[in-house]
Amino acid sequence: MKAKASPWYIQFDDAPATVVVNHGAIPFDILSRQLELDDENEIDIASLESTAGYDTRIWSRNDAAFIFRPIVLEGPSGTFLIGWGKPGLAKQIKQLMQHLGDLNLFIWPTKENAGWFYVGKHSLTVTEVDPMWPRLDKTDKRRILAELGDRNGGGFNSSQFREDVKRGQLEQCCIRMESKGREESHDFLRDYGLLGD
Repeated sequence: MKAKASPWYIQFDDAPATVVVNHGAIPFDILSRQLELDDENEIDIASLESTAGYDTRIWSRNDAAFIFRPIVLEGPSGTFLIGWGKPGLAKQIKQLMQHLGDLNLFIWPTKENAGWFYVGKHSLTVTEVDPMWPRLDKTDKRRILAELGDRNGGGFNSSQFREDVKRGQLEQCCIRMESKGREESHDFLRDYGLLGD
């Protein structure tokens, strides 16, 4: 008998379900100029690509966030950025995010050489979600392991990762994404001169 398909899945190829505006790819030099990013901001955002680990690679300021190659979890209760880290990770991220408010999101999808896409204004909230690893199908698990392998290079051991998740030595962290709507998102693009000619 065939197992029942899980309502939870990982989204790699398309924009997250919450996205009502998908504008890009926008060259980073234009983003930097229009958002008035300083040299340190540019370095921080560029370093997301080389940041190892298993959690969500995100840089934020008071009105915008850049997320590099996120692992997006879709399910019946919403859309989440999902990652894993040492116990206490979710608490640390929650403390960092509680002062941010709504953010205009730029995402670099997992597609190779994709570029930065503006995906609209969202609220991001650290949310407790039941452990997802056992509920995902094997195709999603393989894609997650491949992504984490790319991120972590030769130092990644997929068997150890799976064992650490199973034993609770790596804690899941889910960040709920909720769109703030098309109008506010278009206003941001217009105000910052990102709509193009």
